[in-house]
Amino acid sequence: MGKKNKNHPAKKSRKPKTGSHPGRLNDSSVPVSIGSFRAQKLLAPLTAGFVSWFEDSEGEPDEALACLQIAGVALGELLDATPMNNITSFAFGDVTAVLDSLGEELGEDVAVVAGALHLYLDFLFETDRWSGTVEDYEQVHALFGDEEISVPELPEIFIPEIPLAEELAAFEAMPLTAHVTALLAWLGAGRPVTSTGVLRLADIEQAAACVGVAAIGTRQRPATDQHAIPGLETPADDPSDGGPLKVRSMNDVPVLNELWAAMLEAGLLDVRSTKAVPGEVGRAWTEASDPVRLEAYRSLATGYLASLEEAVATTMMLGPSLWLMHKMVLTLGCGPTPLPVERIEMAGNSPKPGGDDDGFMLMAIAGTAMDHFRLMAELGLVRIDTHVTVPEHMVRSVEEVFAVDLWDDEGHFALGSRAEEAIGAQRTATHESDAPVYRLKVMLVGSKPPVWRRLLVPSDSRLDDLHRLIQMAFFWDDSHLHAFQKDGYRGTMYSCDPEGSGPWDDVHVHECGVVLSAVLGIEGDAIDYTYDFGDDWRHRVTLEKVLEANTNQLVPSCTAGRGMAPFEDAGGVWGWAEKIEAANDAQHPEHAQCRQWLGLEEGHVLDPKEFNKDEINEMLRILG
Repeated sequence: MGKKNKNHPAKKSRKPKTGSHPGRLNDSSVPVSIGSFRAQKLLAPLTAGFVSWFEDSEGEPDEALACLQIAGVALGELLDATPMNNITSFAFGDVTAVLDSLGEELGEDVAVVAGALHLYLDFLFETDRWSGTVEDYEQVHALFGDEEISVPELPEIFIPEIPLAEELAAFEAMPLTAHVTALLAWLGAGRPVTSTGVLRLADIEQAAACVGVAAIGTRQRPATDQHAIPGLETPADDPSDGGPLKVRSMNDVPVLNELWAAMLEAGLLDVRSTKAVPGEVGRAWTEASDPVRLEAYRSLATGYLASLEEAVATTMMLGPSLWLMHKMVLTLGCGPTPLPVERIEMAGNSPKPGGDDDGFMLMAIAGTAMDHFRLMAELGLVRIDTHVTVPEHMVRSVEEVFAVDLWDDEGHFALGSRAEEAIGAQRTATHESDAPVYRLKVMLVGSKPPVWRRLLVPSDSRLDDLHRLIQMAFFWDDSHLHAFQKDGYRGTMYSCDPEGSGPWDDVHVHECGVVLSAVLGIEGDAIDYTYDFGDDWRHRVTLEKVLEANTNQLVPSCTAGRGMAPFEDAGGVWGWAEKIEAANDAQHPEHAQCRQWLGLEEGHVLDPKEFNKDEINEMLRILG
């Protein structure tokens, strides 16, 4: 009997949001309306309760916060469109009208908003916060339905026997291999890189052409779709209009960036301090013996597919269901009964919200999966005609990538050792290299009592990796801007938004291209990390000790710490201290209001010294 998984994406998606590609919640360009502002204010006192409820359903705190923020999109529209003065009850007709309106602007992305609103509705009802009637709840709940996705028992993958010459020819005919060959030829004896280890802006056009992408480097910040769901924005400078893609970094050309990373791990590429050169395997790419070349081709194809599936599995909210659909389609594509394209596309033909069919999430999953399969076909990983099939020479790669099931026997997406083995293999291999390990102390500046964390981090991590580590270690939800700064007020700044849409004037270095060892070289070096330029949470990151790499050591990890991490939007270190005082002092004039805002139950005393290392490490394990 096949597994069945309830269509509750955020509950099932236990992966925390790790940011980066294809966007982030905090990168929103959606105009702020009065309704949106009111919705966020009204959601604040419900946040702690929602996170707790979400965790009881085996979710993760940052996934809960992401879900709540997206639900706020619909709640803001409801407050703008109706005379509602609360967000704990709403009418069926109002919800359908708002989702229909959002559907016209967002297309199939409205499914993400609908899914988040569905979870918020269930939270209200199950925790007795729903202020409407039971009949009202049942009417609205019926809009979303409770469809289940049936997953058939998948057949075993059998790796075919292919003559060496035939398999070599198949790999050499792949666009993926052609792209790598073109990149290696373009690199020649080497190409200059910036101090952050990425190709110069002037070289992006030629490098992107090697992978079949028309792109030009520009310092101008591209516009985004003003109606996109936060985290699902599409650049306005889309090459679909016939013009080149305008990018500010090599990281903005996904195929080039992912191939670059795959080449590094396969030994095809070596990035030195001032230039990138072909690696040992890359230098013999076209001249090695047939068996050596075949192994290199297999390694590249498997590594690239693994990196694609890791990105899919960690996609916010839809990730687990998308990964499952990928596994189903690609596994069947390896055998005699591949899945017809028509069947996949039919799953995405659900009507708009308010219709008779309630498969909103299935619509988004099917549509997104087909987009992914088309991209795979462009690289030669799969073939698409009337069916989605896997070429014989790629069957081995599919079997290796999907060998470990990320779903447990109860239909939950697993975060334990099996998930680490399956989607963390590439990153783990890097972290178990000879790169030293940094012991960092991250102190929240001005906190009383002191709040700090001691972290073990690979020295070859990038600053965007460190950003995510700090977010997890302090339970921030990554809903505000952030930046790193080296050498004080006038020092170099690094951020994910280097063109200056934040509260700064100078152009920043992009954090995605900066390796940790480039800014923290010797023991005692430090860098500042500021999160939320309103509350101004400033963290001092100090390199305490440089340790030798140890394959038995869990990295990244938290080895020590002190103090409870403040709540988001608490007003900075002083505001947080005041809230602790008010929450624990029954005579304080803001006692009741503050306890409600913090979501504290009766009799619960807020302990500012509370610290749970194990809880942090459970979250950090997915980055290992």
